[in-house]
This record gives sequence, structure tokens and C-alpha cells, in this order.
Amino acid sequence: MVRRKSIGESGVLDGRTDLPDDQAVATLQFFDVVNFARQLTIPTFMSWGYSDDTCSPTSVWAAWNEIAAPKEKDITPSSGHWRFPSSWEKC
Repeated sequence: MVRRKSIGESGVLDGRTDLPDDQAVATLQFFDVVNFARQLTIPTFMSWGYSDDTCSPTSVWAAWNEIAAPKEKDITPSSGHWRFPSSWEKC
């Protein structure tokens, strides 16, 4: 069992710690990163590609647009769900 706190603003888990890991993971698929991006207050570096099948570029852009903290991005159009060495060097 993994200890968890309430996730995002949804209250779906409501601080419950008695959920088996598989149920918690199944619940997490319904959360969109854009809802968490609004809460960032620290400088943020993000890199993404347009061929990512795991994190859709449109979702990443939506999250990027919601971040009010200082931010920097490195877009690598041909990358999927991985980074080029140049992105690692920048972060």
C-alpha cells in the first residue's frame, strides 16, 4: 500500500490511504496535468515533442499555458516520449 494524499482539486481520493495500488493507478488516468500546472510556483523547465504517444502535445501545450511561474521550454518536434541530449543539457 502506498500512502497518498488528496490529488488535485477533484477530491476523488480524499486523502484515503487504504486504496490498493491498482485502484489508485486506475484513478490517476482521469487526471489531466493542466489542473496541476496552475499550482506551480517554482521555475519550470519542460521539453516535449510532437510525436509523443504518451503525453499528447496538445495537453502539454495546455499545461504550459497555465503555468504562471517562471518557465522555459525546449520543443523537439521529432521526439516522442523521450528527450534529446540537448534537452538534458538545458535543464
